[in-house]
Amino acid sequence: MFYVGRKKNAKFVCMCEKGRQLDDKESNRCRFEIQFNHGDIEIPPDILKHSDGYFSGAFPICQTFKNMIHERRISVREKTLNLTFGYKVRHGKIPLVP
Repeated sequence: MFYVGRKKNAKFVCMCEKGRQLDDKESNRCRFEIQFNHGDIEIPPDILKHSDGYFSGAFPICQTFKNMIHERRISVREKTLNLTFGYKVRHGKIPLVP
């Protein structure tokens, strides 16, 4: 098994050689899975209808697989800063030590 990313990240990849898992050393079968997690990205409902497009757009390597259609990408949410007065006071109390 080969993993890219962590399970709690926005995208997580798991690749496993099915032949070795089934004790067939000569097999060249692999399973490539991508897990999209809601967090930094907003998963569109369109992913259920066009899953192969989002699969090919998830990572550059996915575009090289056979029979992949044009890529669709999921946009990343922009992080908003918490600039409340309480936040500034709490972090302003942290001493800066050289």
